[in-house]
Amino acid sequence: MTVIKEISDGELKKYIPNYGDRLLLVSFCKKHDTNEATCSRINLMKHINNPSEHNKRSTKQLGNRNALKRRRRVQLGWFNFNDEKKRYTQVKTKKGGGLRSDSYQLDTTMAAFIDEGTKLFFPKGTSKFGDMNEFEFKIIDSCLDIIDLDTTVAELYAKRKDQILKIYLSSKAKVKEIELSTSEETLEPVTKKQETYQVESSDILNEAMKLADIMTYDTTDDDNLPDIFFQSNVSALVGDLDETIPMMETINLHRGHVFEELLNYGTSHSFNSSTTYHVEMILPNGHVEQGADTGGVFRDALTEFWNSFYDLHTVGDETKVPIISHKMGEDRWKAIAEIMVIGHKQEHYLPIFISKSFLRCCLGNDVSDDDLVKEYMQVLPACDSQIISEAIRSFNDVDTDELLDILSTYGAKVMPSESNILRVITEMAHKEIIQGPAFISKCWMPILNYFLNIDLDKVYNDLKLSPRKVVALLKFPETDSMTASNLAVMNNLKRFVKSCNEDNLKSFLRFCTGM
Repeated sequence: MTVIKEISDGELKKYIPNYGDRLLLVSFCKKHDTNEATCSRINLMKHINNPSEHNKRSTKQLGNRNALKRRRRVQLGWFNFNDEKKRYTQVKTKKGGGLRSDSYQLDTTMAAFIDEGTKLFFPKGTSKFGDMNEFEFKIIDSCLDIIDLDTTVAELYAKRKDQILKIYLSSKAKVKEIELSTSEETLEPVTKKQETYQVESSDILNEAMKLADIMTYDTTDDDNLPDIFFQSNVSALVGDLDETIPMMETINLHRGHVFEELLNYGTSHSFNSSTTYHVEMILPNGHVEQGADTGGVFRDALTEFWNSFYDLHTVGDETKVPIISHKMGEDRWKAIAEIMVIGHKQEHYLPIFISKSFLRCCLGNDVSDDDLVKEYMQVLPACDSQIISEAIRSFNDVDTDELLDILSTYGAKVMPSESNILRVITEMAHKEIIQGPAFISKCWMPILNYFLNIDLDKVYNDLKLSPRKVVALLKFPETDSMTASNLAVMNNLKRFVKSCNEDNLKSFLRFCTGM
């Protein structure tokens, strides 16, 4: 083969006349050079027998340092607290917000993004919402959860696994402090005036708030104070009962532990629809709270019970959906249903923050897809609900990455599109509100379906708070018989109630009625 590679084409032509054959022969000899093949085999055997001699480096290689990025991209947005809606709303680009994108060092902390956000969204220290010194700032994620200011970009990327990290600057107006000056004069002790109480019966409350038993003060020492009271219907507390005198039973509950104690009472005793239940509240010092329970103390206990229930065993923002828990067995869920029935029959109290669609399912009624989607928007956090609602209205106008991130958070398994987005959200709503708490509805259905024969739509509408409804419940003497000071008190009270937001109305009604 060596001779054939060295011989000239003219000499080789004497032996092989065809030019193509000569080319093939020369090419074959070059590929099968025995010396080169032998050398390759020898080098391979040396490498196998002594790998250390062929893998020498001046310094030990410690990973690929060039593959580690020192900077990552971060998108920064802005959420401002809306005092009218009582929730955070995302500030759009036309109002000075929007998403701003840039690359940052991996060791950049969230505290630095507060400075960065105020520079971007408050140029020259001001924005459309006011001066930056009038706001409190935090860093939150897309679910409005607060992020610790010491957290770095690298830690968030490692935790969230996002392709592009999205964080938001949250701003909320500072509460103005009012300095109260105390007088150094000694206050004279106030003598408590003897008061008489009146209860009137009317149908106004059944039509509006279903509040019960609010007593009026008729102060005999001062004729200038007007009589102000709520009206209620106390003729139908328990329903169609026998003419016999109902039984009375008192439940002792400790303030702050109402949920657990009332629930334990329900699991160890059977609630009776013909029994009127009264509550005695025990203070932390062991003394019983002063005051006879004519309905208000029981309503106050029910309010504390359901508020604790919302916090411990439900999920949702504006609307609550019960969730299963290893602490809650069948007997405890049935006891909760019995407490709901007794509260409604005795005090017309119903926990209306529980999903209406879920309760409708417990009553054996059909649930429409439109109602499910509407309530699902109230279950989700405001930021997620806003984006999903926009996707249903106009799919192409929504940030696709942000929508996919939200849907994957809530377990969506289908790629959304303009044609199927409504169906995907409806399926997710059914899973969250109907399928998730199916065991709970199984426990509640026999009790609620038998004892709670009500029109849910009407009850929810009647019990929905509004200043107009509360003002309508106030009753005053005829204006002709009222003095100027009487009229001033009446007008100021009406003005106060009309200016209350929903949270203040709840506090006002609980103070007056226990609900």
